[in-house]
Amino acid sequence: MSDENNQAETPTGIIPIAPETVTGKTWSKIGSFWFAAADTACELSLSEASKAAANLPMAFMRNDKGDFTLVSVQGFQPQENVLVSADGQWHSNYVPANYRFHPFVLVQNEQDQLILCFNNSHNQIKEDSSAEPFFSDQNELSPLIKQVFDGLVERWNGLKQAQSIAKLLDELGLIVPWDITMEIQGEGVRVQGFYRINEQKIAELSANQLVNLRDKGGLALAYCQMISMNHLSYLKRMKAEMAGSENAAGITDLKLGASNDDSLNFDNL
Repeated sequence: MSDENNQAETPTGIIPIAPETVTGKTWSKIGSFWFAAADTACELSLSEASKAAANLPMAFMRNDKGDFTLVSVQGFQPQENVLVSADGQWHSNYVPANYRFHPFVLVQNEQDQLILCFNNSHNQIKEDSSAEPFFSDQNELSPLIKQVFDGLVERWNGLKQAQSIAKLLDELGLIVPWDITMEIQGEGVRVQGFYRINEQKIAELSANQLVNLRDKGGLALAYCQMISMNHLSYLKRMKAEMAGSENAAGITDLKLGASNDDSLNFDNL
């Protein structure tokens, strides 16, 4: 999976998992979701869409390349995740795969190979055998690590599938800005950077376009996104609980649509 010649350049704290990097070391699991507390959104793979839509609002966001990605909406302000409570617990029936696999991540090297890495930003690698092993005595990935790697590869492919379908939806003119207006203490605050499906545009597609969209999974994803928007009221309630009783009383409404009030922009998250 990884050797001296195909190592990916990794950010600080990201350690490629290979015998030469983790020999004699073990890793411990994270007991809370504090690591996700500043994530206003989390990218989702195509296979996650139906389960996520039943529990969380989903939207489309542009990545740093300008392409649309499918994400779960988790907050209304930069570096806010209203689904992570003060004690680090996750308050939704669905946990995005990105968080379930944490602290493991995939990094793509210059040869387009996927390298399994460990995010050690919380110092979870132990210099002894007191925790979970990375490798077996035969220098093979432990069964748990192998399962994680396979799951991350599946997610990686699912992210590409979701991006491909989002591109098709965009080309058909179905993705439009989703302006969410929070009324706090009587003042409207627009949340920008999220995009949604325009159902009316679907009705305007030709029969051939509809069939093509259906066959490529776009129609199912479009309706998943639209259905998921009903969960914004749950986020509103979680934000009120996070704000506390004094500030919560001022959160009086959550509207969808345009507003000329102050904006919080998520385009560059």
